[in-house]
Amino acid sequence: MSELKNFLHAQDLSVTLLAKRVKMSVPHVWRMVNDQSAVSDAFRWRFQQAFGAEASERVFGTATKEQHVLS
Repeated sequence: MSELKNFLHAQDLSVTLLAKRVKMSVPHVWRMVNDQSAVSDAFRWRFQQAFGAEASERVFGTATKEQHVLS
């Protein structure tokens, strides 16, 4: 199980709720959670904004140090 899936399980979060928290589409987030798509920098940034640097470091290995321009 991926660290992202472990996080969702530990926090009792669904993919739908995660998508809402990071303000991204459910299908896009589902693909990243299920290793169907690479985790984007925008997702990492939004994940850190929603859950904090400590959670981001635990899930992705490093916290995002700079803000990315999101379209």
